[in-house]
Amino acid sequence: MINKILLAVFFITLTSQSIKVQAQSAATLLTDIKVSTSDSLTIERVDGQKIIVVWPYRKNIQKAVAWEKLLEDFQADFRKVYKDIPDYDYYHIDYSQKKSLVVNQVIGRQTFTVDEQESINYVKSNLCLLKGEKLRISIEFTDYEELLDPSLKQDITNAVAQVKNKFYISMVSPERHLFEVKSNKMFKPKRKYKFFVPLGVQLGVLRNKPYIEVRPGLGVIVDNTGYIALQYNLMTQYNDLSRKTEYDHYIGLSSGSIPHGFGSDLGIAVKNGITGNQNIALRAGINFRTKGGILMSAHYYLDASEERNNEGIDFGFSIGYGF
Repeated sequence: MINKILLAVFFITLTSQSIKVQAQSAATLLTDIKVSTSDSLTIERVDGQKIIVVWPYRKNIQKAVAWEKLLEDFQADFRKVYKDIPDYDYYHIDYSQKKSLVVNQVIGRQTFTVDEQESINYVKSNLCLLKGEKLRISIEFTDYEELLDPSLKQDITNAVAQVKNKFYISMVSPERHLFEVKSNKMFKPKRKYKFFVPLGVQLGVLRNKPYIEVRPGLGVIVDNTGYIALQYNLMTQYNDLSRKTEYDHYIGLSSGSIPHGFGSDLGIAVKNGITGNQNIALRAGINFRTKGGILMSAHYYLDASEERNNEGIDFGFSIGYGF
């Protein structure tokens, strides 16, 4: 029994890693990094302007993220052209590392803050976006001279030095860091949790027989980027010989990205009523939910019967709507 469970876990892990590699390869073609699989550092400067650094969640920003090189390359290229920038009221700088530097006139943003003496401070915000390989830095600024000032790099350096790197397991729990330059302190942004009721219906195939599955549950959405849920899965299948509908019951955990993306689930069989499924002990697998809410799943089913020996793993798939 233990050998079968280990074998099932091995196949599940192998398939999961394969899909993650494909997803990451496709992500390199996108303009922006997916926030749900990234860590971020927000730096609030003395004047209220913000710098945001975004990088892949698996990377240690102090050792394996080349943010300094990206900033230095931008400043070197920007020095060559900044005198030729038209006198726009507001503009947006878009820089791809060693590839292009584009300055676009845009509708600007004005920030007004009121202090304790009731005086009003005015901050004019332009935006500069630096794009490297799997790395983004956005910089709010008032005048272009700020982009060449040494304090820009120093503020990021001071903030990066206080990032505490951890070992992450879940893709639905990216790290968020907030650094305040004025106090020289790192703050931990509070996570946002929201309860919801996941519902879904699936049409699938197991052992060459079709089935319908209803998937109610109770879950929590974390930071509007991912969810984890406890679900009750009712699998129904019609038996032609007995001319009646039979049922299998599973209870398990599921997780995934919001509003769409990859996820996983693990279910333990609590009652086997479908003919031929009497010895299924558990199932586990991966899924992908589209922007339209279509859920596509692939599962491994573990058969605990002694007769099947090393053939105790079955493959099934399903497609439906919801969670």
